Amino acid sequence: MACCALLVGCAQGTLPRIDPSGERIFARDAHSDRPPAGYRYEPGGRLPWDDVAVTLSPQVSMAPVGKEVVLVAGVVGPEGYFMTNRRLEWSLAQGSVGQFVDVGGAGFGDMLLGDFNFPRKINSSRAVGSTSRRYIYMNRGTPDPSDDVVVKAGQGWATITSPVEGASYVTVFAPDVYPWDARTQSAVIYWVDAQWRFPPPAIAVMGTRHTLCTTVVRQSDQSPCPGWQVRYTVMDGPAAGFAPDGAASIDVVTDAAGQARAEIFQKQPASGINRICVQVIKSVGATTGDGRQLVIGSGMTTVTWTSAATVQPPTTTPTAPAMPTTPSAPGTPAIPGAAWLDVKTTGPSQVNLGAKVTFRITVTNRGTATARNLVIRDRFDPGLEHEQATGIIERSLGDLPAGQARIIEIAFRAVKPGKLCHIVEVTGDGGLRATDQACVTAVTAAIPGTTYPPTMPQPPSKTEPKTPAVPEPAKPVLQVTVSVRKIAPHGQAGARQERPDGLDRRRDAFSVGDWAAFYIEVTNTGTQTLSNVTVVAEHDSPLSPEMATEGNKRIGNSLTWLIASMPPGRTHVYESHCECKSVSARACLRVRAKATSGAQAEAEACVQIGPAAGPTIGPKLPGDVTAAAPLDLVISDLFDPITVKQTQTYVITVTNLGQLSDRNVTLAVTLPQQMILEKLGTTGPTPVQTVVGQTVRFAPAVELRPGKENRLEYRVRARATQPGKAIARAEVTSLNNPQPKSDEAETTILMSP
Repeated sequence: MACCALLVGCAQGTLPRIDPSGERIFARDAHSDRPPAGYRYEPGGRLPWDDVAVTLSPQVSMAPVGKEVVLVAGVVGPEGYFMTNRRLEWSLAQGSVGQFVDVGGAGFGDMLLGDFNFPRKINSSRAVGSTSRRYIYMNRGTPDPSDDVVVKAGQGWATITSPVEGASYVTVFAPDVYPWDARTQSAVIYWVDAQWRFPPPAIAVMGTRHTLCTTVVRQSDQSPCPGWQVRYTVMDGPAAGFAPDGAASIDVVTDAAGQARAEIFQKQPASGINRICVQVIKSVGATTGDGRQLVIGSGMTTVTWTSAATVQPPTTTPTAPAMPTTPSAPGTPAIPGAAWLDVKTTGPSQVNLGAKVTFRITVTNRGTATARNLVIRDRFDPGLEHEQATGIIERSLGDLPAGQARIIEIAFRAVKPGKLCHIVEVTGDGGLRATDQACVTAVTAAIPGTTYPPTMPQPPSKTEPKTPAVPEPAKPVLQVTVSVRKIAPHGQAGARQERPDGLDRRRDAFSVGDWAAFYIEVTNTGTQTLSNVTVVAEHDSPLSPEMATEGNKRIGNSLTWLIASMPPGRTHVYESHCECKSVSARACLRVRAKATSGAQAEAEACVQIGPAAGPTIGPKLPGDVTAAAPLDLVISDLFDPITVKQTQTYVITVTNLGQLSDRNVTLAVTLPQQMILEKLGTTGPTPVQTVVGQTVRFAPAVELRPGKENRLEYRVRARATQPGKAIARAEVTSLNNPQPKSDEAETTILMSP
């Protein structure tokens, strides 16, 4: 009877319903907050000491293959603070590339506090660690502090690497967190094997068309990367667009050679400068359903439209040039990118066998960010002998700020006759790479001290007269004129680029950092058509040609144009825009034009370059006897791109470049409208003084001594709220520098996945 009653009771009972929302297995009774009969909650109800959340950063990142990415996770307690000695379990999703390299966690002393979570890798895709009791500063061993990682007490870390392209989907699990939906966080790392070369600045005739070409290759083997997307956008300047419809922005897919070409043209002929933003875009996550397009590199180039109507474009333009083995265009950064390296090697073309030959190597950063950890390597032929090295010469160059150059001289001895070459390669962080080659011909006979070999054989004896050249009937005549004027640096507002009338040859006064525009006119004043006229413009070393009329071939510090045919009375005009690099009493541009018929002409224009003009100097400190040098201000973002709701950290450094101490150094950082300040993580050598709107102002630093080792470092943390281009601006003032010095950092904010 009891069994029957039990069966009857069971028959009258109701089984628990499945929860259709998916939040739990069984639906709760609408009339009770207790679990169904015979069940208990797992996990149980919230306890006062339960942790409430786990954090993970960065949640979306991108890195070159072979590098090591640091992920930082934290466990948040009920009071909103990070909690120490909490277990963290790391895992890579199936199908991800990469593997765990290292994991942080408790030490031997933590066992006394009951933390037995010794950091360990279970396998390549699983690791266990715990949050630290200490503050850890993870130094990557580079001079750049922006790549260092700060791990606070209550946070743990793990590092991941991948030798191949793809995505790593990482999950961190904190078992001490309640509820279930708050105890895991995920991150994705996109690995990229690529580097790119943006189109160099160019000068074109207004009303014509100019082709821009970006090359994308694999960093590992320099093979082309087809199928990548390159976006060209006209930022400002005269009305211009891209073929075929004149759109201000165009997306081009790289071809089999890894090249993306876009043709820009003017809608109405006008002189001026178009700034063009170039972005390299990679489609990632398509195979996993997480398809998105990420901007992995961006740069800026310019096209200067001139009013020289007689300038003729090159007769032929290769449609798909192969990747050069020694590119004349500079290498470009990987992720993220704004540094731009250029290497030029100059030296004599001939040398006596057994004599010493010296080459000058100029490494220039033509980008907008500091090139970090540069290393120069020189590979030379066996016919060149170095005093110390017998193989590859390698030397560290350190960091190279934007817009600056470094000159290295290397001497060899020619021990074998013939053509002897050496290849110079400069590499840096982020995939930076640039190469150049220089050759010299070693001969057994003494060669006169000239850069160009004699065109006629030497006479057999001093008494025998030279054979005069046979004059041609009605020999045509060439005329060359060169003029120069000062212009504003390219890309600056108010830069005057039109050529004025009535310019004369003259010596003009310039300062280091100024720009000089040289105007070259080559005219056929004869009565016959000239063919194959070669125009060579040789720049003295203090003048660095940055932009020139298109169609030129650059070798060292010289530019060469070729005029296929030149009728009588025809004038060709060329321009060379140079930056004044060093002090010189007389720095010249020498132009030589020569036709195959023998007609030739030469001309030159010279400038005097003085020291760089200093900024406005404020009050001196007591006892100062010289003016203080300006402060160097750099702001950089640690992550780019980021997604909405993700945090960004801006690192700001202030360095005293002079020899005297400065005082009352005050920093203000204005965040973009797409971000809000996170006070936790905003630090500096002085505390935050005020926050007004989007501007964070730090209390003044009492003293800033000269030298890089004494620089001030600030960190401002912000959370992204809206997608778009976000620009953070930093300004610094001081007692000796009352005029604000500013710098900006741009971050791309994407929609959350």
